[in-house]
Amino acid sequence: MDKSVFIKNVLNFAEQFNVKLEDMHVSHGGSLLLLGLKESTGDVDLTVTEEVYNALYQSTSDENWVELKGGRILIRVELNDGSFVDVHEAEDPSAWDHLLIDPNGIRYRNAQRTKDDYINFGRKADDVKIKLLDDHLSCQ
Repeated sequence: MDKSVFIKNVLNFAEQFNVKLEDMHVSHGGSLLLLGLKESTGDVDLTVTEEVYNALYQSTSDENWVELKGGRILIRVELNDGSFVDVHEAEDPSAWDHLLIDPNGIRYRNAQRTKDDYINFGRKADDVKIKLLDDHLSCQ
């Protein structure tokens, strides 16, 4: 999805699930998109506060849950238009540090935190993204 569709999906999630923009932020590929480092992304990954995460967890069933490395649970929710958003609980309090904010009020992880995320995933497939972020950070 391109940037305009991505932003529409993030805002639709906030409206449909009554989540304040300050209680969520974009991570992973969406951060690369909002940083202007890629033109499209395949999904929407949102990190939400513990309160929002727990409310979504209680209102969904295990068919919406995907177990991640380390036993964490991702909640996949469907928007009214049929698109999906992957919702994550913050892995630690620092996940909320140094967020950037786009003109729509959407918060997203900065380049350094996004690079750190990809390094922590430990996936060979992310090496290109890490290099892209390294290049971006060296130009700042």
